[in-house]
Amino acid sequence: MRGRDMVNSLEYRLEDENHVNFSVTQKIQALNDAQRQVVAMCSNDVLVHLQVQEDLDTVQTDSNLGSLKYFALPEPAGEPLLTRVVKAYDNTNDRWIEMVSPNGFGENVSYSYGTVGTLMNNRLYVSTGDTAITSCILIYIATPADIADDVNQISYVSDSVQQAIVEGAESLLWRQDNRLDRSRAAAESAMSIIQAINAQGV
Repeated sequence: MRGRDMVNSLEYRLEDENHVNFSVTQKIQALNDAQRQVVAMCSNDVLVHLQVQEDLDTVQTDSNLGSLKYFALPEPAGEPLLTRVVKAYDNTNDRWIEMVSPNGFGENVSYSYGTVGTLMNNRLYVSTGDTAITSCILIYIATPADIADDVNQISYVSDSVQQAIVEGAESLLWRQDNRLDRSRAAAESAMSIIQAINAQGV
């Protein structure tokens, strides 16, 4: 689907083909707001085309937290990492990093197997009981490109996800117009699509 196709679909759904009630700008804004919401609700498996791999080769020491080692998270296009980490790999010891919550993370000097990591303060903190990690690979969900009213194909999410985005945008615009019943129906449809594709994993 193209951005223009999404706008056209909204026109029909909103019965607003001449952009009287909602301008094209409003429709594009709603599509981008809905895209952020849908991406946030989709599983990592669904978003394979948004997954980015990045080498992190600068390990640092946090002297405020007992000299814990960490890697600064990447900031694509000068922006903070807006979405989420999928997995991380310990290059030094050739194994996946076991990601835990901050509450389950500590200075595991006696940890006899594996590497553990946690996300705090826009950093990936790492700890291991054997060879100190000096390099890792981070796989994360990148922030999707903005949808525009153009003929470029949107290839970073599946057709099903794109359909959920259109449903979500419709819901946002109906809510803006105080048509709450129609807004609710579109939101429920978007959620049904998201649940179905999350269950399928693609």
